[in-house]
Amino acid sequence: MINIRDLHGEDTREIAAFLSGQTGSPADTLRKRLAWLLRNPALTPDIPFGIGAFQDTCLRGVMMCVPNRFRDGRTVRTCILSALFYVDHDALGASLPLFFKFRALASRYPLYAATANAVSGRLWSRLGGTPVADSNCEYVRVCRVLPIGQEVLARAIRRSSSRPCANAGNNLSQYTHNDHLLPLATPDAATEAGRVRETGQYEIVRDADFFRWKIYQAGEKVYAYRFGDSECLCVFQHSRRGYRRQIACTEIVDLCGRLAACDVSDFLCSIGQAFSPDTIVFRGCSGLAGTEALAREFRRRRFSYSTVWLMDPNRLLESRFGYCPLAGE
Repeated sequence: MINIRDLHGEDTREIAAFLSGQTGSPADTLRKRLAWLLRNPALTPDIPFGIGAFQDTCLRGVMMCVPNRFRDGRTVRTCILSALFYVDHDALGASLPLFFKFRALASRYPLYAATANAVSGRLWSRLGGTPVADSNCEYVRVCRVLPIGQEVLARAIRRSSSRPCANAGNNLSQYTHNDHLLPLATPDAATEAGRVRETGQYEIVRDADFFRWKIYQAGEKVYAYRFGDSECLCVFQHSRRGYRRQIACTEIVDLCGRLAACDVSDFLCSIGQAFSPDTIVFRGCSGLAGTEALAREFRRRRFSYSTVWLMDPNRLLESRFGYCPLAGE
């Protein structure tokens, strides 16, 4: 029999061991990630750290709850992100009751998911969620053709994605000094650079506490782009893609402030010089897609499913959810 209960900070060792078995990541690495989640400045006592599915005393399923604050200029609302949703393959009956427990929070808080796949997307759809517009695509700019060509060829000949490759790089991009794109040293500097005009949407609260936790404590950086008529704050995420992890990808996670159309080419050139990526991407559901001059420099890549979902039955956000990838986990 499956029992569902809230998870707390003292459960991190058990959660990390379960997630390690699901993902293959080292348990120590996952415990550090969970400890970081416990420092989230948006945590409140009435929001569980996570939800667990137990069979007898054995943890068989997990969903972590990550609160984030959104503001429309006047009103601040806490929304809860569903993260690290895993269930043992032989305990799939735990998925629905675990999700029902999470959905019960929707009476007080808007709920959302930021990295849903086809399976979890169907679950959100069945239980009252709605896909966030344009979360079924991303925008891609190819900076180096060779790694992309290798990927296309590998897919064409159906080569195994598990086959090792000696020259596949695993190191993420390192910053190289660029006069127009400079790292900001402190959360206060990031907050000052990240002041945004009101858009009429509920936007993620970009204050010093959020930047300190989300970026700086995670060992990442915030950048200021200043050139010509442009002055904005930028957050990037670096990853490896492809069947051999041969594609160095830089994602534009957040960009707020002013990016003038006449400076877009220089902005992209600055990213290339700073990080030497093979591709630059941003999500279709981010506000960047509305920057026409920027979108023209990218190709649109469609997915077969929506990746971002919202559940807000009491319309607490008044249909004004301004999703930003910075609000993901």
